[in-house]
Amino acid sequence: MVYATNLGYPRIGRKRELKKSLEQFWAGELSEATLLEQTATQRKHTWALQQQLGLQHIPSNDFSLYVWR
Repeated sequence: MVYATNLGYPRIGRKRELKKSLEQFWAGELSEATLLEQTATQRKHTWALQQQLGLQHIPSNDFSLYVWR
C-alpha cells in the first residue's frame, strides 16, 4: 500500500490570515488569547484540508509564530 504525505504545507493561511493576526497582535489591536484561538483554528483548517486532499500522513509540529516581541 502506498501512503501520501508532504514535507510541508503553507501554514500562513489562504489569505495570509496568520500574518495579519500576528501584526494586529503586535500593534496591540488583538489580545494574546484571540491570537492563540485564531492560530489554533488555522492549524485545524490546514490539517482538515490536507486530509480532504487524501493525505494519509499529515505533518504536525510545523507551526510557528516566529518571533514574539
